[in-house]
Amino acid sequence: MGTKANPGSSCLDIKNRGGTTSKNYYIKMYERTVKVYCDQTTAGGGWTLVYAFYITKNSDAVTPRASWPLYGETRLSMTTPQT
Repeated sequence: MGTKANPGSSCLDIKNRGGTTSKNYYIKMYERTVKVYCDQTTAGGGWTLVYAFYITKNSDAVTPRASWPLYGETRLSMTTPQT
């Protein structure tokens, strides 16, 4: 589960099938198998990292991580994954 040969359908799917460690896994999206980072501990787990950023202390500035370039509009979700 979560391997290239046996990808999950999402990080939540992988978590529900026993993949409880936060790390890189493979998931199948739109007929493609892709490697993603799954956060399996925050707010119950099942989260897929799709964008990383810094929030500047004492400011409202949100800065993209250098290794994650900004492409177009980014929307943030603060909702808990549904089981």
